[in-house]
Amino acid sequence: MPRNQLFNLALSTALLVQICLPVQALHLVDLPEGHPAAPAVQKAIQRYQLFEAYPDQTFRGEAPFTRYQLAQASFQMLRYLQASKKIQIETPLLQFGAYRILLQENGGDLPKRHWAIGAIQELFAHGLISAEDNKFQGPLKVNRYALAAQIYRFLNWLNLEPLKTETSALPPFATDIPAQHWARPAVESLLEQGILTLNSQGRFQGDQPANGYELASSLVKAIELIEKSSPRETLRPQDPHLPVSRAQIRRDGRFLP
Repeated sequence: MPRNQLFNLALSTALLVQICLPVQALHLVDLPEGHPAAPAVQKAIQRYQLFEAYPDQTFRGEAPFTRYQLAQASFQMLRYLQASKKIQIETPLLQFGAYRILLQENGGDLPKRHWAIGAIQELFAHGLISAEDNKFQGPLKVNRYALAAQIYRFLNWLNLEPLKTETSALPPFATDIPAQHWARPAVESLLEQGILTLNSQGRFQGDQPANGYELASSLVKAIELIEKSSPRETLRPQDPHLPVSRAQIRRDGRFLP
């Protein structure tokens, strides 16, 4: 057999073996064996690439996370859905730049250089995150209400059919969510979809900080819902339009008067 054919055969065999072999679970020194969130954490890191392990091979799942970290994880979720052809989106350069200016100038609090700045700009351009009075408040810890609201906004942006139906009222045992609370629709919907859960006492505890385990579990469940809801369809969500008054930007990156 010619040498080039032997090489091609060896390469094909190596690729076949690589494809057939199961992915070895990432060893995280602080993730107990049998932890309820372990499968979701492994998927979030290895399959969906929503997070990276810390350099010391820890996940720190019990720790709360910030708005910066939530933005980065949401952005990674967006990238995965794009790469897997589940969604098709474009980010207009003008809109992307306008939100950078809004958040860094005009009273904004986003640092000029920050590891999450690209993620934040992208999410703003698609209407997937907000900042009151241009204050992003990135170091702020995310509570369970805010986590629910973020995922609910993401799924509604995709216009998924399960979230277009009216949600039923919460069961009587979830008595800690006020009837008129701003996050109640999000919490009701995500509980119904099984993306978020109540604790053993049947309480949601929305004011409590969410932790890394909850973030991994909820985002993985959200991705699985998206993949199940439209197995063969590419979703083309509609982005919000930037107001004309905010779209007038000079060549140096500042707004026109």
